[in-house]
Amino acid sequence: MFRLFISIIVLQLLASKTFAQASDSTKQIVLSDSVKVDSLKPKVKPHHALLLGLDVVKLAYNLADKQKFRLETIAEYKLKENTWLSAEYGFCNARFVGNNLSYNSNSNALSAGVYKSFFTSKNPNDVDRAFVGLQLGGALASTTKATYTITDVWGSSNGVIDGLSKTVFWAGLTGGFSFKVNKKIALGWRAKGKTLINPKVFNSIAPIYIALYGKGDKKTYFDYNMYLCWHLF
Repeated sequence: MFRLFISIIVLQLLASKTFAQASDSTKQIVLSDSVKVDSLKPKVKPHHALLLGLDVVKLAYNLADKQKFRLETIAEYKLKENTWLSAEYGFCNARFVGNNLSYNSNSNALSAGVYKSFFTSKNPNDVDRAFVGLQLGGALASTTKATYTITDVWGSSNGVIDGLSKTVFWAGLTGGFSFKVNKKIALGWRAKGKTLINPKVFNSIAPIYIALYGKGDKKTYFDYNMYLCWHLF
């Protein structure tokens, strides 16, 4: 009887060990198959995009306002699914002729920004988006000699204010939307709120208009762009 009892215990131990080995082998097979399946899955590449644009509103303003010539361009790059980078270049040549003051100013400006799109798309040709972001900009602005006339009860006197050439900087928020009108053309509208970082750089007389910013005598300025863009890739 004792021998029978011992035999049963030994058989149970052997059966348990065999079952455990079989389970481990099954787990290794499943894990190996899973690794093979994962390695066979195609890797999804990020969809980048590049757009180049021109502000058509500023061009229209040039026809209506003969005292200013403004040109503003943009390059937009899709870094991630909903992250975009932007770079803008602007030029402005302006003239002011008043009853008591007259002078010219010009400026060349650059700005860079990053913004987030509210839309996520897996299609590389889909660049439609609504977005909000941050922007930093700077411009080399200069004024010519300004002539002025002061009239009071004692008569009139004329004077001259020397011209200046300074660099101004600003920071701002931007938001807007962009959509494709055909396979290669996109139309984008963006509103901007900007604040000068060094507003006192022009103490005597400010530039009439600073490219990419706005009126030079305003510490805070709001405007908008309407960019007609070419979708390169």
